[in-house]
Amino acid sequence: MFLKNLTLLVLFTISTFAALALADTTNIPVYRQYFHDKINNEQKLCDRGDGKLDNMFRVGNNEEVNLRISDVLFRKIDELQNWVEQNNAIEKNNDKIRYLGYIETELRFFRLAWKKKEITSGEFPKLIDNFTKILKSAEVENSLPTLLKDMPYSIAKFKPMFLLITSRTKKHKKSCISNIVDYIQMLFFQPFVLM
Repeated sequence: MFLKNLTLLVLFTISTFAALALADTTNIPVYRQYFHDKINNEQKLCDRGDGKLDNMFRVGNNEEVNLRISDVLFRKIDELQNWVEQNNAIEKNNDKIRYLGYIETELRFFRLAWKKKEITSGEFPKLIDNFTKILKSAEVENSLPTLLKDMPYSIAKFKPMFLLITSRTKKHKKSCISNIVDYIQMLFFQPFVLM
């Protein structure tokens, strides 16, 4: 009797975990799998930047910083991919492909800028946080000036961020560009910058 109950308990536990795992995964259509593979490839290239392909992006001796950057590089980017696939506001296939392209471009430009020492690895979490805010705020019309005002210049000047901001929505493209120009002028003409 005990063995029978134990067997039923083990089978029930396994089936529960299997059901949870199925609910947790995102079904990616075959015709968009290529774009997810491009993002995964950029993640691997970033991971290889420290000399090892081990799912750990090591930028120094501080293990806490290494874990934070690795978490952003793998978990947060994977969450962004899932967000694009699960977001009902992004209805069309081409729009989903464009959003996936934004993610891939952001990773590629970070990797290249990091190699050239144009951006520090410590700025990577801020970069992805701001990128995520801009990507997810596409439906909110007047959120861009607030996001720009709160964004550090070292992140705002990053080329893919600039491209994403300016092309985020077609109907507000002109106002986006003028807001960015105003923001950059404000930064450059501050008295403390000129000293």
